[in-house]
Amino acid sequence: MDLISVPDIVETLRVAIGSGATEVANSAVKSAFDAIKQKITDLLGPDNPPNKALESLEQNPESNGYKMVLEEELKKHEISDKEDIQTLIKELIAAMQQTQTGKEQLAKFLNHDETNIGVQGDNITVNVSGDYNVKKT
Repeated sequence: MDLISVPDIVETLRVAIGSGATEVANSAVKSAFDAIKQKITDLLGPDNPPNKALESLEQNPESNGYKMVLEEELKKHEISDKEDIQTLIKELIAAMQQTQTGKEQLAKFLNHDETNIGVQGDNITVNVSGDYNVKKT
């Protein structure tokens, strides 16, 4: 199984928050997001640092500082190595791709070539391998 990296997990969670994962409006995205938080709680117990960091990011999804803290906590607790977390993140991505906002936001950092993940900007896509594609406008 190809693992989704911690930075991509954090970005997926940030995008999910921005696309309404914490609101009741989109139940599939909210359910997938809540399942990730619950799984982290199941693995690490209540009041664990990764969930506290995620709650801070929920309050301010544009904060690079909160993103970095969440990334650090997920790495420290080896959350991305857990198969259950990888499965839930993939389910969250699939749920978000069913919404227009989620699809647009995911397109900025997910490269949809099979399971490769990269960074995509307005006119360029940088793949994990370091290759890049430039769209001429």
